Amino acid sequence: MEEAAVQQVGLALEDLHMMVILSLTLNVILLFAFAYLIATRGQNDNSLKLQTDIKKLSNDLKLLDSKVKDLQPKRAVTELPQVEAFGGFKAEEPPPEIPEDSGIDFSAMNPFVDAYNLLAASMSVPKQRQACEKFIKDNDLKMIRYGGMMNFLQAVDVEESNYWAWKIPNQKNLYAVVPNPMIPCDREVYERGGMNTTFEANYKDGVYARYVVLSPAIFAVDNANAWKIENVGELNLLRK
Repeated sequence: MEEAAVQQVGLALEDLHMMVILSLTLNVILLFAFAYLIATRGQNDNSLKLQTDIKKLSNDLKLLDSKVKDLQPKRAVTELPQVEAFGGFKAEEPPPEIPEDSGIDFSAMNPFVDAYNLLAASMSVPKQRQACEKFIKDNDLKMIRYGGMMNFLQAVDVEESNYWAWKIPNQKNLYAVVPNPMIPCDREVYERGGMNTTFEANYKDGVYARYVVLSPAIFAVDNANAWKIENVGELNLLRK
């Protein structure tokens, strides 16, 4: 049975080769016929008959090409180029955005964000540390410091902290995160303090004294108090 199958495949390949040769030959004939027709156009009465023959030959050639394609062996799936398996997000890529249907009530953050922006606008008045400590206590905030290399750790002092985290209602370990408004945003804070990877901001150069949070960053915290960015926030930085 295997020998018969091999013979059948061999015959099919021979037929395919013959039809390919025939197709090429007819193409050459058709090319010369077109050239002859153009050269003798209007010179004799045979041009009309030649046009009819060329049209018939062209139709036969199309039918032959179709049969050749049907006889060509199909490529196996293993012969096709394979797509490289998705290996997840690279470290330098921004974290994926949290989908709107994730169950997070983003509107619940608005009162906290509004209260924070009012506090951030008052950092030029005296007793700013006391005001920040009261805000942290009243809103039961967690204080976070940036440890470098995308490491965020728990902080114990308001002046040591780079960010403050507010627990999102009905979420097990997700927090809305805002900058510490006591620390102005300069190049050191922006590039080495984690600000440029935590928020999208309008920072260009120099020192910005005031933060306006348009949307907080979303962080997750594990049992070891290690913090990870789940979604970047958005800031408007003001000089005064």
